[in-house]
Amino acid sequence: MRHFSSLITALALLTITISCADKNMSKNTDGSYTINTIELGKNIKGYNAQVPISITIKNSVIQQVVLYENDETPEYLIDVENRLLPKYKNLSINNISNIDAISGATFTSRAVMRNVDVAVKYYLENK
Repeated sequence: MRHFSSLITALALLTITISCADKNMSKNTDGSYTINTIELGKNIKGYNAQVPISITIKNSVIQQVVLYENDETPEYLIDVENRLLPKYKNLSINNISNIDAISGATFTSRAVMRNVDVAVKYYLENK
């Protein structure tokens, strides 16, 4: 009976954890946080539409920025992935304003940069 009681308690805690889960940010097992801007950046548009990202931050340093599926022009996305996103790797969140847009993919890169700003702000307010 004691094992059954422990199981009920564990399930109740799991239910509470799931119901309180943050849909915009999750804490990873290595202590990093992953923030997605699907909702946070829903009003941030590139040339064609929203350009949501996923950003992972650990100890106030950006580990990676990944684009979610979107409707931007593929050639511009390739430029953003190859020339803009690598600039964020290992960058302190205090230095994100030092990143410049990619010429030729200005709308898309500015949308990504604004999403990074929104994600970092959310991270700082909710970690």
